[in-house]
Amino acid sequence: MSEQEGPRLSADEDFGFAWIFRFGPDGQGASIPPDAHFELNQPGEGFLWVHLDIGDKRAQSWLRQQSAIPETARYMFAHVGEHQHIEQSDGVIWGAIFDFVRDVGGATENLGHLRFALGERFLVSARRFPLQSADATRREIESGRRIDAPAALFETIVERVIDAMTIAVGRDIGALDDIEERVLDEEVHDERKKLGPIRRSAARLHRQLTGMRAIFQRFEARSPVDHSDAVRAAASRLIQRIDSLHQDLHSAQERARLLSEEMAAQIANNTNRSLSLLTGVTTLLLPPTFITGLFGMNVKGLPFTDDEFGFIYALAICAVSSLAMYVVVRRMGILR
Repeated sequence: MSEQEGPRLSADEDFGFAWIFRFGPDGQGASIPPDAHFELNQPGEGFLWVHLDIGDKRAQSWLRQQSAIPETARYMFAHVGEHQHIEQSDGVIWGAIFDFVRDVGGATENLGHLRFALGERFLVSARRFPLQSADATRREIESGRRIDAPAALFETIVERVIDAMTIAVGRDIGALDDIEERVLDEEVHDERKKLGPIRRSAARLHRQLTGMRAIFQRFEARSPVDHSDAVRAAASRLIQRIDSLHQDLHSAQERARLLSEEMAAQIANNTNRSLSLLTGVTTLLLPPTFITGLFGMNVKGLPFTDDEFGFIYALAICAVSSLAMYVVVRRMGILR
């Protein structure tokens, strides 16, 4: 297993676990090997966090044996879903939230889904690819952070998701600041190409953030069962953070839209100026073009044919005709 997927728990990882933590009454988490005996609803105090690599069939086999997790939740773990949701049945809260996929360099812009089942004495989570927020929570626990309940652990994971989104939104806002400075200086070159990815990123984050807020709101409005009061309280706190980030994201989207419109207007103005200049030049050259064409006809009777100053006369006629055309178009308001 690579470093970003978590600590190596055994030599052969026979069980498909990414990691397992047992939390004591004091909230201190300790990593345990997958071959150690444990039960999700273990007697005594404390709780478990089991994180699975759901792409491993051995992890799916282990899940099928866990009667503490409702059958519908076990089905959810085994099947790919592309939407966020929170459900509850048989005293267990389960569902899926989005998270950023992690690679060796840290969080990426790719999105994955963290599936979870939250019981009174356990949190079982699973992913197909290494996820940023779950891994960040693991590192905090290894650094000594104390977590006193599965609901608090779940809240910590979601907070890390929001933290990652906050960083992404801040990065987009910084890029918008740079583009805005160039737009205000009327130095628009390839800013439209830079703005496109920012708008796509903001739209994608907005969809995910709106979906996360909606599922927590729906869950908060439901009647509590068993231990869900703690999760409802956590959901209320998370909604407040999501609302704050949602406002920043909405502001960034609005700025991006206005910048796009401003750049379009500047480009249109530049195009209009170029067309106006081209129209003016074409208009002023139209009479001389006609005159030179007329004098270029190879027929008898052309004026100034035998005059030694004929060329000068022709140039003068071209200049006068251009000047006359310039006066006309100025009065018509075509040129300013």
